[in-house]
Amino acid sequence: MEITGLDIKIEKGSQASDFSEMLQGYEYGLLYYLSEVKLAALGGGNPSNAEQLKDETSSNLNQLEGEIIPNLTQLIEARLFSADKELHIFQNEEGWQAVLVEETGQAEYLDEWRPISREFQSAGKQLGVRRYLSYDEDGQAYAALTRLYAVKGGN
Repeated sequence: MEITGLDIKIEKGSQASDFSEMLQGYEYGLLYYLSEVKLAALGGGNPSNAEQLKDETSSNLNQLEGEIIPNLTQLIEARLFSADKELHIFQNEEGWQAVLVEETGQAEYLDEWRPISREFQSAGKQLGVRRYLSYDEDGQAYAALTRLYAVKGGN
């Protein structure tokens, strides 16, 4: 799939931990584990953010070099995101995959804010969803790709 202004990379692996080198540099993570679902601020490489988050970490989050990172051994699916990129790690019939979407130029998109359920509001009150537009052969616009990009309204 090609969308103007985006760089999309797909990596394949035999287990989630094959993607551990790709985990740093994201502000937030929506993480699905065997035992819990977590929406967490990850620090995005900012040591002061990670310091503030030490008390909020679960057994499925670890601190590394000023960032909170997911534990991949119990992971079912993850969406790590910042304003300009998202890493989606998941398993399908072909095995584990990681899809990295990075904005590289002027992409056409629509943003919307979705309310976050109460159990996840320690990270914020609204989740930003970005829909990238493309056009079919008749010139009709459609959402070619959707990703998470921000959280707002934190405590």
